[in-house]
Amino acid sequence: LLLRKYKVPYEVIVEIFGKDAMHWERMEEHLGFFSIIGTTVKKEIPKHIASDEKISFAVGEEIYIAMTAGNECVLGAEISITEDTLGLERAYGVFKEESLNFDPDYEPISANLDGWKATNLAWKNLFPTLQVVLCFLHAYLKIRDLGKSLKDKFNDVSKRVWELYYQESKELFMQKAVELSIWASLNLSDNQKVNAKVQDLCAKAKLFAVTYDIPIAYRTSNQIDRPMNSLDRYCFQIQYFHGSINSANLKVRA
Repeated sequence: LLLRKYKVPYEVIVEIFGKDAMHWERMEEHLGFFSIIGTTVKKEIPKHIASDEKISFAVGEEIYIAMTAGNECVLGAEISITEDTLGLERAYGVFKEESLNFDPDYEPISANLDGWKATNLAWKNLFPTLQVVLCFLHAYLKIRDLGKSLKDKFNDVSKRVWELYYQESKELFMQKAVELSIWASLNLSDNQKVNAKVQDLCAKAKLFAVTYDIPIAYRTSNQIDRPMNSLDRYCFQIQYFHGSINSANLKVRA
């Protein structure tokens, strides 16, 4: 297991431990049958979580790996073959099922999401009282990706966006959001795409500001990005999935 964590190929493991590659692949895949919550959580399931979907490929077709994490621990990973609300609700529903098996009264307080409508609806359908916190990092990255064309002016845009993030109170955050919107309207008129992204961030200020009411909620997606990056390296190392969706799902869960 330690070798597989570092993406050592099955053929190398055979050289060390014997058997054959299929034996070790089946051993790894078998871990996917266990409850992720049941094997990782010892006392209490985190009430503040982060979630996102990782795009991968199975037999050449796009699939969406719905991941959930909290307290530096992966809490769920399930494949959906569609990126709509129904598909994601089924995938994230496995996390809910395993959580309720562990704690029948479990109800998460907040979830950091990237703003994808289907993801938001899926989580709200599963946990109606859940507070959705939009990921500020995703909002910034959208501005950054378009803002590179601004050259020297981009440093000013970037600084102002992060000044908004670091405001100490909800009132100051909302005030700075208004100021940023006005500044962008006056100074980014020559790049409407960047201006539109900044305006979109400012328009959603109330959704970002939820964390001032729930200080320990995740403000960015770093909590889910780290294990997702590891999963991405794993998928690349095995050259994605070439068998059944069930087999791919077991590998992801493992």
